[in-house]
Amino acid sequence: FPNQTKLQEIIILSKKKLSPEIFKFFFGIKVYETFAGRSNIKTGRLYKQDDLLSLGIKNNISAGISFYDGLMQESVGQEIIKRCKSNGVNFYENNEIKSIRSEGRIEEKQYKKIIIATGPWVSSFLKQNKIDTNKTIDYIKGSHLIINRRLESGLMFSGICNSRYIFALPYKDHTLLGTTEEKVSHPELPEISKDEIKYLIDSFNKILSEPISKNQIISSYSGVRPLIKSKDNFHKSSRDFFIQENDSLLTIFGGKWTTSPSIARKIVTMI
Repeated sequence: FPNQTKLQEIIILSKKKLSPEIFKFFFGIKVYETFAGRSNIKTGRLYKQDDLLSLGIKNNISAGISFYDGLMQESVGQEIIKRCKSNGVNFYENNEIKSIRSEGRIEEKQYKKIIIATGPWVSSFLKQNKIDTNKTIDYIKGSHLIINRRLESGLMFSGICNSRYIFALPYKDHTLLGTTEEKVSHPELPEISKDEIKYLIDSFNKILSEPISKNQIISSYSGVRPLIKSKDNFHKSSRDFFIQENDSLLTIFGGKWTTSPSIARKIVTMI
C-alpha cells in the first residue's frame, strides 16, 4: 500500500559515544541491513552530539545511530477490507457468533474451514465454545500520547524504568509518543492511566532540552496486545504467533500487523 505508508528515520540515542549499548545497536543494524541486501529500504548513519543538539536533544546525550522503518497509516485496515470486497469477500459486521463447533459449524451452518482471528478475545471465545487449547494469552495494554510538539526525526530511547524503549515519532505536525506495557485482566475498553501518562512524559523529558508538560497532550489511545503467555513474566511473552488446528477450525494466537502477511500465508498453506 504505497499511498498508506512512508519511510521514517529513527535515531537510537545513547549517553556515551563508545558505550556497549551503541555498539550493540550498530552491529545489529548493520547485520540487518546486510541480510536485507537489495531489499534494504535505506542505510542509517551515526549522529554526533552537535547533530542531536540541533534536534532539541539534551547535551548529556552524546551519540545516536539511526535506522529506517516504515510507518503505516491507520487507514490500511479499511483499504484491505475494500480490496477484499472487490475480490468477492462478504463482510457481515455486528453479527455476534454465539455457537461454533470444531467440526465446522457456526450456528446451524456447515463450513469446510473456519478461521478464528479474534485477537485478545481468542481465549475467552474458545472457552465459551468449550474448545480446548494449551495456549494462554496475556493481556498487555499499550498506551500512546499525541503531543503538541513537532519532531524533525523519529527517536528511540530508554524509558525511566530503563527496562524498555520508547519511540517518539513525527505524526501530523505533532509527536506520537509510546508505548507502555501494563498487564490487565481483560481486553475490554482499555484507557491510559495517570501512571502511564507520567511515565511517558517523564521518559521523554529525560532527553529533551525543552521539556514537555501535560498541557501539551492533544489526545491518547490504548490497545491490548494478545501475547502468548510466557512461563517467566509478561515482559518475556512471545510477540510471535501460533496457529491451532481443531478439525475444521484454525485459531490464531498472538501476532501483530507486521507479522500478518506471514500469518495469512501460513493459513492459506494449511487450508
